[in-house]
Amino acid sequence: MFLQKKQYLQTHRRIGNKFYIKNVTQKEAIDINTSEDFELAQMIIKNI
Repeated sequence: MFLQKKQYLQTHRRIGNKFYIKNVTQKEAIDINTSEDFELAQMIIKNI
């Protein structure tokens, strides 16, 4: 998703007008912030 400055200034929203909530599994919701998180995600992908 790319946010354009012009759109933000017009709408004052970072997400947009057509957003929705989607339930995801714990595997799909992995947050990668560190190299260890990335390694864990790679291991999970290989085992799927």
